[in-house]
Amino acid sequence: TLNLANGLSTYPNPVKDAFKVTWKSAYKGDASIVIYDVSGKTIKNIKINKQVPVYMGNIDMNGLTPGMYYMEIKLSGNSTEKLIKNIIKQ
Repeated sequence: TLNLANGLSTYPNPVKDAFKVTWKSAYKGDASIVIYDVSGKTIKNIKINKQVPVYMGNIDMNGLTPGMYYMEIKLSGNSTEKLIKNIIKQ
């Protein structure tokens, strides 16, 4: 099993407009970065193809209501591995 969570960071948090995701992992392949609101509704679903040891990307939170959100990284295929991180929108 991959140890995914140790290499996941977000900055800044709380966020006003956008935040940076840094994901360090040996995993290579397709994944999704999904942002949910507290009710579980999908707000954003960003498909990525991770081919390098460190993925860095920006997630735009402009226009979203201030409050708590959840960011989840889901791996493609049959993997049940996933990462969840709380994001606070100011």
